[in-house]
Amino acid sequence: MIYIKWAEAVRCQHCALVGIASMAGDVEKTAAKIDRLPEGFKIVSTQGSAKIYCAACNQQARMLSLDP
Repeated sequence: MIYIKWAEAVRCQHCALVGIASMAGDVEKTAAKIDRLPEGFKIVSTQGSAKIYCAACNQQARMLSLDP
């Protein structure tokens, strides 16, 4: 098992709130765990997945990979 950590930018396209989320996961599995979520965002669990939403305007946030 190979366990990796990475960061992704989180941005609300409606109110322009931004932050950096810390992610972790097993390379062999497709699901990632959110280790740290920036202030102002929340996790909304749906059947089979979880999505990040802006806590202020309740819009789904956009995740952007940060290249090393």
